[in-house]
Amino acid sequence: MSRRRRRRASPERVDSGRWCKECLELPERPALESERQPGVEYRPARRRPTPFPGPRCKTHHDEVNKSKSDSRKASYLEENHGMTEEQYQLLLKAQGGVCFICHMKPGRFKRLSVDHDHALAKLHDHPVEKSCRDCWRGLLHSRCNSYLGWTRDDPEAWLRGAEYLRNPPARKVLL
Repeated sequence: MSRRRRRRASPERVDSGRWCKECLELPERPALESERQPGVEYRPARRRPTPFPGPRCKTHHDEVNKSKSDSRKASYLEENHGMTEEQYQLLLKAQGGVCFICHMKPGRFKRLSVDHDHALAKLHDHPVEKSCRDCWRGLLHSRCNSYLGWTRDDPEAWLRGAEYLRNPPARKVLL
């Protein structure tokens, strides 16, 4: 019987009673419908609850967090792999948006890992944990990337694994 982790109830967030600081920067909503411009976000008619630091409403809190998250991911790629976000997206598109090994899409929050050749990294002038453009191989799930590491990038081990799945030795011996 598997155990499920219980999610702790998040503490009740209390409304600060103030206007969201991003909502206040939005232009006032024109009284006449004909004066409203399409595609322009206007200040809400009523104050939205502001339970988040800043204070921010849920809408703007989520926007700020997404922006910070995207920025963090882009700087990680640049620092560790010398790769821009555009290059990452281009490679992801070339792979059809899936892990190259298992052909499954990345999770909702977790991105595919940049796989790189450690042997080539030793030849270049950077640490093995980091990579450069010449070392990149593709994008993989972190688990698929770990499998490559466990087999020490040996293609024969992967072929033996495929043979094992096709013709399990237990079926020959025990049946």
